[in-house]
Amino acid sequence: DVLDFEDDYNITTTVNLTIKKVDEDDKKIPLKDVEFIIYNKDMKKYVRQEKGKTTYVSEKEKATSFKTGKDGKITVSNLQSGTYLAYETSNPNEGYVVSEKPIEIKIGTTKNVTKTITNKKRFGKLGIKKVDKDDNTIPLKDVEFIIYNKDISKYVHKSESGEITYVDNESDATIYVTDEKGIIEQDNLLIGNYLIYEKKNPAVIANTVVKSIHTHNANIALDAGAI
Repeated sequence: DVLDFEDDYNITTTVNLTIKKVDEDDKKIPLKDVEFIIYNKDMKKYVRQEKGKTTYVSEKEKATSFKTGKDGKITVSNLQSGTYLAYETSNPNEGYVVSEKPIEIKIGTTKNVTKTITNKKRFGKLGIKKVDKDDNTIPLKDVEFIIYNKDISKYVHKSESGEITYVDNESDATIYVTDEKGIIEQDNLLIGNYLIYEKKNPAVIANTVVKSIHTHNANIALDAGAI
């Protein structure tokens, strides 16, 4: 005898998603400690993983924050097929900023899916203008400064060829000197927060710490008085 029966089993296929975060210009450079939350567009819910179990939640605050390792990778396991958005929420790597737009990832039935997401290192230009406190139209030349990156706790060093590096010791920092117009300019600085230290001023006693700034094509006017 032949038995006829209907298969009423509904088996849900799950997929493992690996996100790899790398530098845009050199994809061999992984970006560690970058955090993401994952959103399922079809369900309109966020991914939450706890004790190896994957669930979906409506509240963004309850979503799991996935952090890339030294290899720049995170793996989110047991995801249902569908369309997902990967939101970058934190990127502490020097010279990088958090990507504003989420990355769409389509997941089918393939057991393992890998998505590479790039981020471009960004640079800014710093301009300093040193002027007289009482008359800002009078530039002060031959004033010496060194520049310190607060984010990485290092000083700026400019080589003879113009290459910018960052050094631990103040004695290795480049001394910048204002020109006839009282100006110093330096481009190709990693974006971030900087301190400008005035080291020598032929006209007055130099300030110890002049300004705390954020470089992103920043130009600031500094006077000779105390800040």
